[in-house]
Amino acid sequence: MTAVAVRAAKLLEGMGIEAEIIHMPSVKPLDEELIIRTAKKTGCILTIENGRIIGGFGSAVAEVVSGEYPVLIDMMGIGDTTIKSAPLSDLMREYGLTPEGTANRAKALISR
Repeated sequence: MTAVAVRAAKLLEGMGIEAEIIHMPSVKPLDEELIIRTAKKTGCILTIENGRIIGGFGSAVAEVVSGEYPVLIDMMGIGDTTIKSAPLSDLMREYGLTPEGTANRAKALISR
């Protein structure tokens, strides 16, 4: 998902929005200090994962910021639905996990 985030950041840059990208390959161990530092710097967090958001990476990040430094959070991934079977590129589009989808969610988040 990091490549999608990097491409989304470039789209946002074209809109005059600066994004910070953090690559965390696992939920455990979770770099809580980095998450809090980013929350303080950016004022909001958008997580993106290619799995379920319920109980996933976004939930772990939300737990950290809610207890330490509450900010607006949005989580991108697969919601509470039956996961379809299709080529990965089709699934990424289906769930909005594209650079364009990510940039749009980020822009909406900072506009709240």
